[in-house]
Amino acid sequence: MKVRYIIILMCLLLTNTVIAQNKEKGKLCKINEELIVGTWKLDTIYLKENVQFGDYYYLYEKKFNELRDSSFFVFNANYEYKKITKSEVSTGTWEISPDGTRITIKTDNNNTEDKSRILELNEKILMMNPLSEGSSNSKVILKRQENQ
Repeated sequence: MKVRYIIILMCLLLTNTVIAQNKEKGKLCKINEELIVGTWKLDTIYLKENVQFGDYYYLYEKKFNELRDSSFFVFNANYEYKKITKSEVSTGTWEISPDGTRITIKTDNNNTEDKSRILELNEKILMMNPLSEGSSNSKVILKRQENQ
């Protein structure tokens, strides 16, 4: 009889622990949803360590600088998303995972869904790790734009 009570008590304690953890994760989600709203500019992309550009490094650097100077990402409070580059504007929606650690961007133009792990998010920097195939070591850093 005592064994049953102990088992029931342990189950209740475990349930309360899981509920408490889920509340904390929900809190991170809300914080990240508030922090991400605004206009962000591409700053840096760290690629996998084994990428070798060789003679094409100058061309890569030139193209990246063009991309960096013309790429803006707008996250609105109503969960609408806009990506603005030199050659196109794409729209869609964004969503932070319930645990607050990932962002999913769904674009309207081609119905794609891009997922990234949020590595750092504060008032000035959004650092993400794209979860698409082949980009496990990549990092993208966006900086908040104050006057956009």
